Amino acid sequence: MKEETILGFSTTEKIITIILFPILGAIFGWFIPTIAEWIVKIPFPYIPLEGLFVWVAGLKSGWVSVIPALIGMIAGLIFVYFVFRESLEITITDKEVKLNVEEKENVIQKNEISSIYMEGKELVFLGIEGNELFRGHPDLKQEKVSKAFTQHRYPWKDKNHYYN
Repeated sequence: MKEETILGFSTTEKIITIILFPILGAIFGWFIPTIAEWIVKIPFPYIPLEGLFVWVAGLKSGWVSVIPALIGMIAGLIFVYFVFRESLEITITDKEVKLNVEEKENVIQKNEISSIYMEGKELVFLGIEGNELFRGHPDLKQEKVSKAFTQHRYPWKDKNHYYN
């Protein structure tokens, strides 16, 4: 059985994200009529889409809050989809690194890598000839990323050793 380290959202973080953003969207949607009333009362000479806010504030049906709450929940779910789609998941073994982002998987063999380092908030893999094999944003602290790669004996560097 080969040991691997996975960097990315933990199960707990995924569950919290899946629950939190739809709930926040629903809460925001529920209060749209109240927010519209508040915006209409602001004493500004020009409010963009003022007519729309006046119309929403004037609606008095119970559905006025329910429908925007459902729309907010759907918007929250769409946001969650894009958060997970855009996040980088890294699977590290002693032989290879799998990088999953935007529904694409890149596999880089350990023997193809000359160095791995963080440049700002981006993780960079350089090949044997100094060519860039991958660049991506892991959404993790550098210490956690460097520890994972050094545990699997990858050539982790504090900076790009070809140009510095």
